[in-house]
Amino acid sequence: MASLRHAVRTVGLPVPDSESFADRQRPTDLETLSSLVGEDRLSSGFAAYRIAFGRLSGTVRPMPGAHALVSRLRGSGVALGVCTGRSRVEAQMLLDSAGLSVPLLTAREDAEPPKPDPCGLLAALRTLGVDRERAVYVGDGQADSDQGVRAGVRTYVVGAATLAPRPGVTSVASLRELPILRWRGQ
Repeated sequence: MASLRHAVRTVGLPVPDSESFADRQRPTDLETLSSLVGEDRLSSGFAAYRIAFGRLSGTVRPMPGAHALVSRLRGSGVALGVCTGRSRVEAQMLLDSAGLSVPLLTAREDAEPPKPDPCGLLAALRTLGVDRERAVYVGDGQADSDQGVRAGVRTYVVGAATLAPRPGVTSVASLRELPILRWRGQ
């Protein structure tokens, strides 16, 4: 979102608040940017977006414990994948930059409507061959919390202490607090 906000500012428009921003989300970042800046500013806005995203993706650092968690999950035979609200190209750039070897299962263009609608997460679970009752979804924000609840999947939100408690969602301060050892048997 930082790259989209940068693009909106670059073309001289005010950045919308989070709710308005979420309402303008589309299947790809280009379509989202078009909804934010309009067709007349899209070319210059997208150029600014790509520059900002390129800078961002080159500096991505995964959450502390991410490499260990992925390694442990892979080693235990747990089905693992990414369901993201980002476009496929940008999500893969971020995964590569972070050095995380996780299959990218569903991206924004694979799921209509976008996150927090559950269709992307449910598609990822179908790809993995995992029933939602046995699945665990880990995210880091409100859209992840909403998507997990709507999909009927046990959800953990990492580092989002400001989210209101709700059934089906557990907030944890770090990846190290995830109950990984219990997941496999459930």
